[in-house]
Amino acid sequence: MVYRAEYYKANKDKHKEYQKRYRTNNRERYLESCAKYRATHKSEMREWELRSKYGLTTQEFDSRLIAQGNKCALCGLEFTERSRPVVDHDHSTGLVRGLLHRTCNSFLGFFERYGKEASAYLRNSGG
Repeated sequence: MVYRAEYYKANKDKHKEYQKRYRTNNRERYLESCAKYRATHKSEMREWELRSKYGLTTQEFDSRLIAQGNKCALCGLEFTERSRPVVDHDHSTGLVRGLLHRTCNSFLGFFERYGKEASAYLRNSGG
Protein backbone atom coordinates (compact mmCIF):
# COMPACT_ATOMS: atom_id res chain seq x y z
CA MET A 1 0.00 0.00 0.00
CA VAL A 2 2.88 2.36 0.78
CA TYR A 3 4.34 1.69 -2.66
CA ARG A 4 1.00 2.62 -4.26
CA ALA A 5 0.82 5.93 -2.41
CA GLU A 6 4.42 6.78 -3.33
CA TYR A 7 3.82 5.81 -6.96
CA TYR A 8 0.68 7.98 -7.08
CA LYS A 9 2.53 10.98 -5.62
CA ALA A 10 5.36 10.57 -8.11
CA ASN A 11 3.00 10.13 -11.08
CA LYS A 12 0.04 12.32 -10.12
CA ASP A 13 -0.33 14.04 -13.51
CA LYS A 14 -0.03 10.76 -15.39
CA HIS A 15 -2.66 9.17 -13.14
CA LYS A 16 -5.07 12.11 -13.53
CA GLU A 17 -4.73 11.93 -17.31
CA TYR A 18 -5.47 8.18 -17.21
CA GLN A 19 -8.58 8.79 -15.06
CA LYS A 20 -9.81 11.50 -17.42
CA ARG A 21 -9.30 9.24 -20.43
CA TYR A 22 -11.07 6.35 -18.67
CA ARG A 23 -14.09 8.51 -17.74
CA THR A 24 -14.33 9.77 -21.32
CA ASN A 25 -14.01 6.35 -22.95
CA ASN A 26 -16.25 4.53 -20.45
CA ARG A 27 -18.81 7.20 -19.69
CA GLU A 28 -21.84 4.93 -19.09
CA ARG A 29 -19.87 2.54 -16.89
CA TYR A 30 -18.35 5.43 -14.94
CA LEU A 31 -21.73 7.12 -14.35
CA GLU A 32 -23.27 3.81 -13.30
CA SER A 33 -20.43 3.30 -10.82
CA CYS A 34 -20.90 6.81 -9.42
CA ALA A 35 -24.66 6.29 -9.01
CA LYS A 36 -24.08 2.97 -7.25
CA TYR A 37 -21.58 4.58 -4.86
CA ARG A 38 -23.93 7.48 -4.07
CA ALA A 39 -26.80 5.05 -3.40
CA THR A 40 -24.76 2.96 -0.96
CA HIS A 41 -22.99 5.89 0.77
CA LYS A 42 -25.82 8.40 1.30
CA SER A 43 -24.70 9.71 4.68
CA GLU A 44 -21.10 10.20 3.50
CA MET A 45 -22.33 11.99 0.37
CA ARG A 46 -24.57 14.26 2.47
CA GLU A 47 -21.68 15.07 4.81
CA TRP A 48 -19.40 15.81 1.83
CA GLU A 49 -22.03 18.03 0.16
CA LEU A 50 -22.69 20.08 3.29
CA ARG A 51 -18.98 20.45 4.03
CA SER A 52 -17.86 21.32 0.48
CA LYS A 53 -20.73 23.64 -0.47
CA TYR A 54 -21.53 25.36 2.82
CA GLY A 55 -18.78 24.51 5.32
CA LEU A 56 -21.30 22.74 7.60
CA THR A 57 -21.21 19.37 9.31
CA THR A 58 -24.36 17.27 9.55
CA GLN A 59 -24.39 18.05 13.29
CA GLU A 60 -24.37 21.80 12.57
CA PHE A 61 -27.15 21.31 9.99
CA ASP A 62 -29.21 19.34 12.53
CA SER A 63 -28.59 22.01 15.21
CA ARG A 64 -29.86 24.72 12.85
CA LEU A 65 -32.92 22.61 12.07
CA ILE A 66 -33.69 22.22 15.79
CA ALA A 67 -33.07 25.94 16.44
CA GLN A 68 -35.57 26.79 13.69
CA GLY A 69 -38.14 24.43 15.24
CA ASN A 70 -38.14 22.22 12.12
CA LYS A 71 -39.68 25.15 10.21
CA CYS A 72 -38.66 27.13 7.14
CA ALA A 73 -36.88 30.37 8.08
CA LEU A 74 -38.76 32.21 5.30
CA CYS A 75 -42.37 31.00 5.28
CA GLY A 76 -42.53 29.45 8.77
CA LEU A 77 -44.17 26.22 7.60
CA GLU A 78 -42.92 22.94 8.99
CA PHE A 79 -40.58 20.72 6.97
CA THR A 80 -41.99 17.34 5.97
CA GLU A 81 -40.70 14.21 4.30
CA ARG A 82 -41.80 15.68 0.95
CA SER A 83 -40.48 19.20 1.61
CA ARG A 84 -37.10 18.73 3.23
CA PRO A 85 -34.91 21.65 4.26
CA VAL A 86 -32.19 23.03 2.01
CA VAL A 87 -29.37 25.37 2.98
CA ASP A 88 -29.82 29.02 2.04
CA HIS A 89 -26.58 30.94 1.70
CA ASP A 90 -25.32 34.26 0.40
CA HIS A 91 -23.60 33.55 -2.92
CA SER A 92 -21.26 36.53 -2.62
CA THR A 93 -20.00 35.80 0.92
CA GLY A 94 -20.77 32.09 1.22
CA LEU A 95 -22.35 32.64 4.65
CA VAL A 96 -25.23 30.35 5.59
CA ARG A 97 -28.41 32.29 6.34
CA GLY A 98 -30.77 29.49 7.32
CA LEU A 99 -32.73 26.44 6.23
CA LEU A 100 -35.58 26.87 3.77
CA HIS A 101 -38.00 24.84 1.66
CA ARG A 102 -36.60 24.34 -1.83
CA THR A 103 -39.38 26.50 -3.31
CA CYS A 104 -38.76 29.27 -0.76
CA ASN A 105 -35.05 29.16 -1.56
CA SER A 106 -35.80 29.42 -5.30
CA PHE A 107 -38.21 32.29 -4.67
CA LEU A 108 -35.58 34.11 -2.62
CA GLY A 109 -33.03 33.67 -5.41
CA PHE A 110 -35.44 35.08 -7.99
CA PHE A 111 -36.37 37.91 -5.62
CA GLU A 112 -32.72 38.83 -5.11
CA ARG A 113 -32.23 38.88 -8.85
CA TYR A 114 -35.48 40.50 -10.02
CA GLY A 115 -36.93 42.20 -6.90
CA LYS A 116 -36.31 45.77 -8.04
CA GLU A 117 -37.66 45.09 -11.52
CA ALA A 118 -40.74 43.34 -10.11
CA SER A 119 -41.46 46.24 -7.72
CA ALA A 120 -41.10 48.78 -10.53
CA TYR A 121 -43.36 46.71 -12.78
CA LEU A 122 -46.09 46.51 -10.12
CA ARG A 123 -45.88 50.25 -9.35
CA ASN A 124 -46.03 51.20 -13.02
CA SER A 125 -48.63 48.68 -14.17
CA GLY A 126 -51.50 50.60 -12.62
CA GLY A 127 -52.89 47.41 -11.10
